Amino acid sequence: VIISVSPDSDGDGVPDDVEISEGTDPNEPCDFNLASQDYERTTVAFREGDCDGDGVTNGEEIDPDSDGVPGSSDPNKPSTNPNDECSFNVEDVDLALADPGFLGRDCDGDGVTNGDEIDPDADGQVGTNDPNEEGPTDPNDPCDYNVDDQVYSETTQEFRDLDCDGDGVTNENEINNGTNPENPCSYNVDDRTQPVADDWVCNERQVTIVLFEDEDNDGVLDLEERRLDGIPVTVINPDGTVLQTLDTNENGVVTFVDLVYSNDEYKFEVNVNVPQFPADELATKPSVGAVSGEFAINEGVSRSGTLADIGFIRASASDLIIYNALSPNMDGSNDFFIIDNIQSYDNTVKIYNRWGVEVFSTVNYNRNGDNEDPAENVFTGRSNGRVTLSEEELLPVGTYFYVIEYTPRSGGETRLESGYLYLNR
Repeated sequence: VIISVSPDSDGDGVPDDVEISEGTDPNEPCDFNLASQDYERTTVAFREGDCDGDGVTNGEEIDPDSDGVPGSSDPNKPSTNPNDECSFNVEDVDLALADPGFLGRDCDGDGVTNGDEIDPDADGQVGTNDPNEEGPTDPNDPCDYNVDDQVYSETTQEFRDLDCDGDGVTNENEINNGTNPENPCSYNVDDRTQPVADDWVCNERQVTIVLFEDEDNDGVLDLEERRLDGIPVTVINPDGTVLQTLDTNENGVVTFVDLVYSNDEYKFEVNVNVPQFPADELATKPSVGAVSGEFAINEGVSRSGTLADIGFIRASASDLIIYNALSPNMDGSNDFFIIDNIQSYDNTVKIYNRWGVEVFSTVNYNRNGDNEDPAENVFTGRSNGRVTLSEEELLPVGTYFYVIEYTPRSGGETRLESGYLYLNR
């Protein structure tokens, strides 16, 4: 039996008769259909050649793992097309072999030439020795490039319509408005034209707050401590306007994004005057109404301040939390004598001066007094009319003594709390 094998005159692994039928040149090793190739029949000259001028030999493109079989067992290094100058693995590029025309072109349309991506410092070697410049970047990835090497007028519209950093702003809008399309934290909120990417993260322009029950009162969130769900938290811009109000989730967590770099401080407030806040169990510290604090967002710094976790101390069913200082200057902080949880009891509050003279007395003391306009039934540093003092007389700065009697409204034993109270202005 005589088996006739069609010759392969150019050594490209495709028989001459197949090339003729497909309209390729049987005498030109770089003119063939890859799907028709029998790689085992290719010559050494073909394998060591570079048909597309991308600096990667035909053999390295077809058989990247050099096992003699087309394709690759390495998922990070797939086989590429030796007849497509924009199909190659960048780590295989030999710049001495690459065609100058290839190096001057821009495969991914990002405005950076293939040569500048593969050899950013132009030393004839793949990569860079410049510690201030990344490289090599991928000439086939339009979102992988060095911004300083880009010629924006040479970018394609496809590149301009992309959102490389996933912040919801197209590359075109970022470049036109002075932000960095490669930096997920460099953007203007008003420039967004599409949703942010699912994997978008910008820690530098966000703050996360956790509200929890600080059972051991150490200011540290412990694994077993209860998180507070559904509590409104408000972030206030440096100019005093409200940025956003969000409720904590089931883990007591709320995260604010889109903060802007500023040397001024943001403020936040935690609203504890809502039904979701367990006021009968917990007490805010150090004041009533709202827990508040400040933080700054600075470029290159995630955030300053210690606001990640905010704890609330437990007020047991039988105890009061007494703040033994007041400064009734109407600054919104401790403008009256604060006694947390007293509203749960029938109570009598009496205050005496250093000589034992009663200067204030009331029944059913009002814990919910407003700092800006305290209710009449709280102690604000004024006498409420005893025989030795004129009613509404402003009491002098100094040390006083309080006596509190309180009884559960459901009945039970009357309890007594007493101690010193410091009045300042």
